[in-house]
Amino acid sequence: LSLSATCISAQAVQQTVSYTIEAKLDTTDHVISATTEISYTNNAPKDLDTIFIHLWANAFSDKLSAYSDQAIRMGQLDFYFSDEKEQGGYEDFTVILDGKKMTMYRWNRHSDVLYFLLPKALETGGNIQIKTSYNLKLPKNWSRMGRKQFDDYLMYWYPSPAVYDASGWHPMPYLSMGEFYSEFADFDITIDIPFQYVTASVAPSSITRNTYEYKASNIHDFAI
Repeated sequence: LSLSATCISAQAVQQTVSYTIEAKLDTTDHVISATTEISYTNNAPKDLDTIFIHLWANAFSDKLSAYSDQAIRMGQLDFYFSDEKEQGGYEDFTVILDGKKMTMYRWNRHSDVLYFLLPKALETGGNIQIKTSYNLKLPKNWSRMGRKQFDDYLMYWYPSPAVYDASGWHPMPYLSMGEFYSEFADFDITIDIPFQYVTASVAPSSITRNTYEYKASNIHDFAI
């Protein structure tokens, strides 16, 4: 694993990342079924043998998560004493690389930060296509994302690579207080949403019946 805190180079590192996401939102059970293909190019001046992936929503599936610990310290106990039906997270999450299913590992004890070992080191300038599939149960709207009355808030709802910069990997868990450190990326998102729902996001590139397509370049995150 490469978790160096020392400077690799005096020059900043910006990895090239793009997402192609096909998703469907079930507003009855509050579940997103999706596939995501992540194009990842290594611009760092060293080879990578590991890829870290954020599954931010898993912070709401584990009462021992970093988010839960922080909420308790702040005197917010609602999530810790929540029912299972109010919780949420990823189910049936798989990562496919070159047609092979990757074995996923937790970073430390965090269920919202996973990593896998590359079969072959990703050289400087090299590119890989990371394919994922999953079902995501939206939790109650504890923090940023989730369901609240008649609304579903889709924030940090797709798997995303952790940042790799001049200091190495930054596999940080989800926290309510604080901001996220994520790669800027290009997005091509197609999502099916029941016709009676209205989306609040950037203007879609196209709408066909209840299918919305969004495209955006060089942005930090995509929320609906």
